[in-house]
Amino acid sequence: VGVPSQMLCFDEDKRLDTPPKYIKSVSVGGTKMLLSHERKINAHLEKIGLKVTQGYSLSELTPASYTNMPGFIKEQSVGKAIGDTKGLILDKDTEEILGPNKIGLLYVNSETQFDGYYKNEEASKDMFKTIDNIKYVNTGDYAYYDEDGYYFIADRAKEMIIRPDGHNVFPSEIEELISTHYAVKDCAVVGVPYPNYEEPQGEYPKAHVVLDDLYKNKTEQIEFELRKLCNENLPERDVAYFYKFDDQLPLTPVLKVDKIKLREMDKEDATKTKKLIKK
Repeated sequence: VGVPSQMLCFDEDKRLDTPPKYIKSVSVGGTKMLLSHERKINAHLEKIGLKVTQGYSLSELTPASYTNMPGFIKEQSVGKAIGDTKGLILDKDTEEILGPNKIGLLYVNSETQFDGYYKNEEASKDMFKTIDNIKYVNTGDYAYYDEDGYYFIADRAKEMIIRPDGHNVFPSEIEELISTHYAVKDCAVVGVPYPNYEEPQGEYPKAHVVLDDLYKNKTEQIEFELRKLCNENLPERDVAYFYKFDDQLPLTPVLKVDKIKLREMDKEDATKTKKLIKK
């Protein structure tokens, strides 16, 4: 079963006490799985002796480029390279090849990778980089690997939030931390311009938070606690500046959190706010 983790983190009162024993493995792909989701899923699956396995790939590569194997699973890792897959981590500015535990852009080569986009040479050029006569695909993801060859996805490059001072913020780091709070059911972080700027340069992190039903009438208290949690555990420039409590997060047709839709919603809210201020 390959599904986004949001599908597996269903409400406690809607799931079976024990997963069916005919399930032999559960794997997740499509988007990075939050640590809180992974632990919640594993707490349920351990009743039948299983753990959820994460994998990673792109449509431009193959159905699976990296995966964990049962019995050899590292928490938060998408696993090791499969078959002939080769991966490189490059510094985003210097394009230097990075060693273990250093975050950079992930480039992947595989015999099954695509040749390019149909009738779109310009987009195709941006997807490839040749290093030592090997043609790599630009995944558009920030990642790193450890000394054992396990890969970890940090975030999507296009979802990186660049503050007005040029500092880069990984939304997933904020999402991970906020999701550890007892009242939080789900969370997604996107970048938004500061409201007072007419022509803003850069963005600040905004957290969209879904609370468990028991706490939906305590948003002021929860926001205070979340701000305190982030201020105590993240660098000053990496915290969420704004919070919005939603009943649910918009999802794409393949059930990933739709951050494009969230940005559109935030733009609509900002437009309404400006109109009220002018009145």
